[in-house]
Amino acid sequence: MRRILIVATGVVFLAVLMSGCVSSHKEGVVAKVGDYEITAEELNKKVGNAHFKSYEDELERRKKIVEDMAEDKLMILAAYDAGLDKDEEILKSLEENKDSRLNRALYKIVVTEKVKDVSEDQIKKVYERMKTRIHAKHILVDSKELADSIYQALQNGADFDELAKKYSKDISNKDKGGDLGFFTALDMVEPFEDAAYATEPGKISKPVKTRYGWHIIKVVEKVPNNTLPDYDIMKERIASRLKSRLRTKLAQAFIDSLKQAANFKFNDDAIQVVIKRYKEMKQSGENAKPVLNFTPDERRMQLATYKYGTITIEDLDTAFKKIPPMRQPRLETAEAVKDFVKMIPQMTLIKKAAEDLNVENSPEYKELYQQELESRMKAKFRKNVLYKDVKVTDEEAKKFYDAHPDSFIDSAKVHVLEIQVSDSALAVKIIKQLKNGADFKKLAEKYTERTYVKNRGGDLGAFDHRRYPPLFEAAQKLKPGEIYPEPIRMGNKFSIIKLVEKIPPKRKPFDLIKNRIKSHLVRQKRKEAFDKWLESAKRKFGFKIYEDEIAKTIDKSKYETASAKDTTAKK
Repeated sequence: MRRILIVATGVVFLAVLMSGCVSSHKEGVVAKVGDYEITAEELNKKVGNAHFKSYEDELERRKKIVEDMAEDKLMILAAYDAGLDKDEEILKSLEENKDSRLNRALYKIVVTEKVKDVSEDQIKKVYERMKTRIHAKHILVDSKELADSIYQALQNGADFDELAKKYSKDISNKDKGGDLGFFTALDMVEPFEDAAYATEPGKISKPVKTRYGWHIIKVVEKVPNNTLPDYDIMKERIASRLKSRLRTKLAQAFIDSLKQAANFKFNDDAIQVVIKRYKEMKQSGENAKPVLNFTPDERRMQLATYKYGTITIEDLDTAFKKIPPMRQPRLETAEAVKDFVKMIPQMTLIKKAAEDLNVENSPEYKELYQQELESRMKAKFRKNVLYKDVKVTDEEAKKFYDAHPDSFIDSAKVHVLEIQVSDSALAVKIIKQLKNGADFKKLAEKYTERTYVKNRGGDLGAFDHRRYPPLFEAAQKLKPGEIYPEPIRMGNKFSIIKLVEKIPPKRKPFDLIKNRIKSHLVRQKRKEAFDKWLESAKRKFGFKIYEDEIAKTIDKSKYETASAKDTTAKK
């Protein structure tokens, strides 16, 4: 009896031990690589808002994502094992990129982490707006004074299109009277959108300030948006764009607060010098390469002082030259000059803000540092360790080329002459003239609307089926010297063609594709090297993927609901 009890107890103990072996991982951990744990939260973040065809499809794709994440962790472990976290070249590059990292960490602290989920009401409000498309024009200027004077002129009957051509700094549409075409909610910055939706068709808004300057908006018409997808389809997209808009707003508010705290004090005399030189530059007509012609004494003039230093006209000129001509501010008013001056020390203001907030010691900065360190470690591990011996010689490439005689074939081509016209009746008339012996090239020089071949008698040269599919197909039915018997429709035009020759498929010369073959073989060798390394690294560091935990990250009910809907629809 006692022996039976001992045996039974042993069996129970063994069952408990085996049970522990079967499910030894933590709940919510989808993979373990060495001491690294990849969590369900990390997996969900990686998957994001991706859509899947079915439960099985989502499960397989999630498994692949986890596998890729685990292999990435494995390479990080190998890079640490190789001592690359102490590599001088990597540490030097990290130090050189410190300011960029500080800026990104600061952005996370003051912007990203403050953006919360948007409400259902906010999303619905945007969706309601999206039901209407607006056709509008605008005039964009740098200063409120100019915007106000333009608005007043419009109220007194001035022509909107003419004022847009004269004053608007939006060169993409100023010559079209400021015409923006149609747009809907979230297509424009928020103050512009609000003003446009609040303005009735045929009316003009009061000047509106955005980060681009001052806008006067004329709403031409409002029409229903008949192509708007259902709310359920648009919901996530709207939420994402609302968050993006909020991040932009927070970032701009933060920059504005830094400028406000910087306590700028301006020299009015120097500002007037800048305005004078800018107007002289515009009058000179040097639009291709704008130059502000300041004298040496003017360059030394102090434009402004602020919390951390001074800004001279020399500083303004240097900053102005770095901006592409089409985006340069119009320095025609004191307000425009002051706004531009405040932008010049922006990086200094951001750097000082990072110092004041002790960003370098923040969790956000440390996380970015670690990510960048490990990214550089992986890159160097691949180059100097994993793929160090991967090379392909010309001889290997030639051997591969010779071993695949049916590969690297250039597709069949046709060489044709063409006359392209917009009038089908004219096309028929030209074909009759050609049948009666008229010279094809002379008629092409006279009639063809494909201008770049007009001077060479409509010669399109040799092309394959991808370039002009209808012409290629028609040419296949001809013999050299023959003319296709009827016009060939090409969009809203008609083509008449004459076949010069058919060029059969032929193998591309080795020298022409040698580098492509070598690239292919390098990729192949790298994969072989990676696969070989992967197996040994898994044994060395430990590598386990927990498929049951991956399955738990999927909401099965969404597929059951979709299946039920399909069944109902079929009935």
